[in-house]
Amino acid sequence: MKCQELKPDYMLYAIGAMEEPERSEIRAHLDRGCETCTAGLREARVLAYSMGAVLDGPEPPRELRGRVLAISGAGSRAQSQERIGISAGPSLWSRPMAAWQGWVLAAACLALALVPAVLWRRALDESNARQAAAAADLVRAQRAAASLRDRVAGLQADASFRAAPIVSLELERGNSAQAETRLSIPRGTPAIVLALPTDLVRQASAAELRDASGNVIRTVSPLPAADSDATGLTIAAQLLPAGNYVVALQAGGRTLGRFPFRLEWR
Repeated sequence: MKCQELKPDYMLYAIGAMEEPERSEIRAHLDRGCETCTAGLREARVLAYSMGAVLDGPEPPRELRGRVLAISGAGSRAQSQERIGISAGPSLWSRPMAAWQGWVLAAACLALALVPAVLWRRALDESNARQAAAAADLVRAQRAAASLRDRVAGLQADASFRAAPIVSLELERGNSAQAETRLSIPRGTPAIVLALPTDLVRQASAAELRDASGNVIRTVSPLPAADSDATGLTIAAQLLPAGNYVVALQAGGRTLGRFPFRLEWR
């Protein structure tokens, strides 16, 4: 698989919308150490963090299970009478049958023969309806994927998104309030991507960005998920004047971890 062939699928892979076996092929290609695709996928993840895109594809219905029809007959009345000691008279089948009785018996046999056919036809109609619904869902999913590709192409052409730097924050140790990470960002940068450990992000329900006074500047919920070791939160530069900040991961009213940092503009 060539790098040029993978380029349109960077974003689908980054947001987890890539199907098999293409997903495994891209993973194998990246494991071989392709620097071009690794850099492209990193940019795609920055875009995913920025726009929070999640594509939910429809799940096709289960195959219609066959219906099992069983028709059983009753035991002989004569045998039942013999078991309870009642003297049986002449058998029904040995008696002369009137013409109308023959027609009734024939109609009953015809009705019993038509029951399986009617049930089979109903099951076939239901199967066709479900297949038509699944086909319509697939068409809608393909159109949504095409629309997503167009949006991704537009965002990739925007240099402001590609210019957003990615910085890794360190987990606060102990009760120290001192910022452990110092960030020196060029002025004019539109946004900053704060990278946090994915294992903690997946346990958290929300992330709060707080200033030095403890005021909440921004709350992110739900949190984006990624296949990499780090998950990024994109923060607009206009929300971050120079100073001390902390990102707090919250879950069920408790803090899972704090990531303090000091931001300086140059």
